[in-house]
Amino acid sequence: MYTTIARWYVKDDRLDEARTALSALAAEVLANEPSTWAYVVHAGLDGSLPPSSPDEIVFFEVYASQQAFLDHVNGPVFTSFLAAHGDLFQGAPLAEGTPFVQAQSIDRIGGFVRAEAAS
Repeated sequence: MYTTIARWYVKDDRLDEARTALSALAAEVLANEPSTWAYVVHAGLDGSLPPSSPDEIVFFEVYASQQAFLDHVNGPVFTSFLAAHGDLFQGAPLAEGTPFVQAQSIDRIGGFVRAEAAS
């Protein structure tokens, strides 16, 4: 199992477009990537501590393996998403058209996900 948390940042005044595109991306990943075991996308909430904002996007992802993760980021669903919607996000300084990403791999030590959380 391979788990990551990633953060992206939406450009000013593009949040509605980004939310729609990200929801469609999650549906495409579900339909086409069986080795992606969880792909949950969230936006920040005003008033949280530490502070976040609605333009902060947080991905929680679980893959069958590190190779499954690499297959996702290099595969047609994700690369097509970036080609079509990469301009909605703050860009990486040295990679035009690619969102700036803060990402980390994490190791599960316990916990659960209830079926109700899937909706």
